[in-house]
This record gives sequence, C-alpha cells and structure tokens, in this order.
Amino acid sequence: MVRPGGAGDNERMDTSCDSQPALADPGACRPTPPPVWADETTMLSAFLDRHRASVRRACAGLSPAASAAAPVPGSPLLTARGVVSHLTWSEQHWFEAVLLGRPDRVFDPPEGAPAPPPGADWRPDPGTGLAGLIGDYEAQCERSRTITARLEPRSGARRSRVGEPPVTLRWVLLHMVEETAAHVGQLELLRRMVKM
Repeated sequence: MVRPGGAGDNERMDTSCDSQPALADPGACRPTPPPVWADETTMLSAFLDRHRASVRRACAGLSPAASAAAPVPGSPLLTARGVVSHLTWSEQHWFEAVLLGRPDRVFDPPEGAPAPPPGADWRPDPGTGLAGLIGDYEAQCERSRTITARLEPRSGARRSRVGEPPVTLRWVLLHMVEETAAHVGQLELLRRMVKM
C-alpha cells in the first residue's frame, strides 16, 4: 500500500496486463487496485491506468471481422477499432495538444493538406489491425504518463477554447478517467453484440 509521502507516491501504477500480448486472454489481465493512500496525481493516474488496462481486456479475443463490426444502428463508426482509435486520439489531444500546445495529430493537418473528415478520430487506418491499434494506444498512454509526471496538478494548458480559461492537468486527468471509462463500456457492449 502506498502511504502519503512514502516511496512510490509518484510512480506509475503497475498492472498485470503490461506484459501480456496486445490481445491476450482477458481473464489473465487483471489491473492492480489503485492505492488507498497517495497524492492526488498518483491517485487519479492509478484510476486512469485501471481503465486504460480495461481497453486491452475488452478487446481480447476479437476477430478482425468482430473488431470492425458496427452493430449499433445509426452508429457506423462505433466499432472496437474505432473506439481504440478515438481513445488514442483523446490521449494525444488532451495531454500533448492541449496541455503542451503541440499539434493535434488528427485535426491540425499540415498547411495545404485537406481538412480531416468528420469523425476522423474514429476512422483508423484500414491496414492496421486491432493488435496494432492497441499497441499504438498503449504507446500513446505511456507518452501521457511521461507528461503527467513532469507537470504539477495545477499546471495550466497551453491551448484553450476561445473565451474559456485553460484547463489544468488535474482537469485533464479527471476528464480522461471519465472518457476512458465511458468508452470501455462501449467496448464491453460491442463485445457482447458481435461474434468473437
């Protein structure tokens, strides 16, 4: 257990999922419970890491056809592949583009390039399989962890919406806990609706 001021307060939460192949058996991937005692950033990061690990678990065992299936009427982009693509974008958008002021990889195209289509963050490269998308997601999550470790909870974002104050790292972590949990729920729903 981590106690306030103790060693490990600012370390990344360890999960049993980290060493598993991208689409390993979901039963073998059980996230470590978040610490009971920790500073706010460590606690929020631990809950976020728990949901991040659940993304891999929810995708485990899905066939290529199942991962591309869109079984919800009126929601053609709601696929397991689309959800993982969107979550990868969300990590990059909030931690890199918003907090650090870097370009948004999807919605800030290079000068002269065509504008991305609506829902571009839900449209993964057709040549990338689900395992590759999960690998990209996990690499982006690791970049987010590195950024989190360098910032203070009240660190203000370098980008903000017109007329709104900049958000903070604390806000981004809370939002990403909420966002990732919601999309894990979608993945679980899709998993039940499609044939593996």
